Amino acid sequence: HIVGVDSNGRVYCTGNDEACAIEGTRNVTKVFATKNASIALSDVGTLSYSGTFIGSSYLKDFNNIIDIASSDNILAILNDKHMLNVFSKNGSYLKSETWTDLVDVACGNDFVAALDSYGKVNIEIDSDEYEQEVKSHDRFRHSSGSN
Repeated sequence: HIVGVDSNGRVYCTGNDEACAIEGTRNVTKVFATKNASIALSDVGTLSYSGTFIGSSYLKDFNNIIDIASSDNILAILNDKHMLNVFSKNGSYLKSETWTDLVDVACGNDFVAALDSYGKVNIEIDSDEYEQEVKSHDRFRHSSGSN
């Protein structure tokens, strides 16, 4: 499915009917499509969603959200305290709870990364090769991965 938001903050979706049940939601600033779901972040920091995805059962507990990122394996929520909550199929390697002063978040199927207010990138990734490359850059901070 494909999900988008127009300049007036209204969500449009086509494809998977279950994931597109979010269509028509208003006052949205950001949308995401994962394999079987759609997620929308409103202008007041609340989430709307439809379909099935990692962490969906916990979303009712969140408000005042600054940013959100999702993939098929990971959901990362940046809250108004500039801290990150991460949900994953394999949470053992995602140790982001010590990251602070965060302003932006991104994730893929095997990593989560967050930019802090000092311009440093924090990253947690499930790959020894990438872990070593990230550690070699001064502007990156890294939490140890486990494989």
